[in-house]
Amino acid sequence: MRTLRLVDPMRRGGAWTDTLRPGQVVAFAKRIDMDLPCTADGDPFPGADSVTCLLFDQVDEAREWCDGSVQRAPLVRFDIFDHEGRARSPLLTIVHPSQRESLEGSATELKRRRRIGLALVATGVPMMAFAFWTSADRDPILSGFIGLNMVLVALRLFWMNQASREAERVSRERLASHTAEMSRDRPGQRLTNQDDL
Repeated sequence: MRTLRLVDPMRRGGAWTDTLRPGQVVAFAKRIDMDLPCTADGDPFPGADSVTCLLFDQVDEAREWCDGSVQRAPLVRFDIFDHEGRARSPLLTIVHPSQRESLEGSATELKRRRRIGLALVATGVPMMAFAFWTSADRDPILSGFIGLNMVLVALRLFWMNQASREAERVSRERLASHTAEMSRDRPGQRLTNQDDL
């Protein structure tokens, strides 16, 4: 493991990602409670020019180190990226077990969205039906408008759940692909099995 400064006046030309080789991964630490970049111990950086990430030669090495680190600093979250840096979504996100439900796309959040969406549909569809069937007797615009908006919000919640599942699937595939590439390049070394994740 090596610490890599994102803004380094001693680096000649190019971005910090130009120093990475294929197969290497970087881990960025962030405080969950403040949503700010921090050191691996959870201390905020004094300024934007002092932000660092951690460089590892293998993804399993990064995962093991980050797992140990979140045990010491439970409010720290680590996002592990491949050699392309933050150009794509993280391969892995490591948090303390007590903080797993705070992650975007956690099982609890997906269930909550689904329940709210179902309740909105169950309320909004009857309101639209009421507006349609009573249109001859009174002005149905308000109940129809509210019902339609409830259904639209529900559809948005369902779409957000689907997007979270798709992002998780893409991350798993990228991690499996990264692991497979590294095992071909380094046949004698054991890499983390996707089933272990």
